[in-house]
Amino acid sequence: MKIEYSSRFAKDLRNIADASVKAEIAEVLAIMKSASRLQEIPDIKKMGGAKNAFRAKAGEFRIGFYFNHDTISLARCVNRKDIYRSFP
Repeated sequence: MKIEYSSRFAKDLRNIADASVKAEIAEVLAIMKSASRLQEIPDIKKMGGAKNAFRAKAGEFRIGFYFNHDTISLARCVNRKDIYRSFP
């Protein structure tokens, strides 16, 4: 799949200090890139508020993204307690 990064997603990643968390996020992103269908990505859930908004687990963090045809647009990467306030 094609992956697009928003500037907010990049800023969220820069704010994460723990290298092990960044490694978990990198693993999830690699799975997303190699997936041919949305169902191949583990631990994703549909989000309310937008019909194409989803979230994926990466340890204690959640990756908020939009899915359009074969493109994943990464929007946010925040702690699990904050994802529902900041995304979508």
